Amino acid sequence: MHDRALTVDDVITATRSVLRRKRTEEVRVDPGSRFDSLGIDSLEMIEILIAIEDATGAVIPDSELPDVKTISDLASCHATRLQDTGASQYRM
Repeated sequence: MHDRALTVDDVITATRSVLRRKRTEEVRVDPGSRFDSLGIDSLEMIEILIAIEDATGAVIPDSELPDVKTISDLASCHATRLQDTGASQYRM
């Protein structure tokens, strides 16, 4: 069971992992990186979310994704949901 908040480093790690499988060149990923600027499509975003869930247990509801534009947004979205609803909802 995982019970910690998702960090920016978690999101960066998952994003780099997906990008490495899809791209031949190295892409710079930092907290302010926009997913659309990185060329992340909807399928790759799902892959990122699955990688995050596998690594940390953090679950991001699909309903939150329209507001997520950057690496930091994704981590902040999860932290806000934990505060608002309690961590138990997001544990595996």
